[in-house]
Amino acid sequence: MPDKVSGDPQQENSNPREAVHVVAMTAEQADHLKSLARQLSEPDAFDETLSRIEAMKRIAVLEARLAHERRSGVDRLPRT
Repeated sequence: MPDKVSGDPQQENSNPREAVHVVAMTAEQADHLKSLARQLSEPDAFDETLSRIEAMKRIAVLEARLAHERRSGVDRLPRT
């Protein structure tokens, strides 16, 4: 099974002192990601298995995309 952080299957068997502890995203991050995914009509943008760091990065990307669309006047039509 690949390591969630590095994707390296060998990482699982490495020294525990070197292992990185993955912490699930917070409820606030999950709510914010769901909201951004709805606003951008991208339901796949939300993934409940993200770590806090992964969620933070995805939120930043989605917020930047939403800000760009608002500045450029892009109107999103809902996906059907």
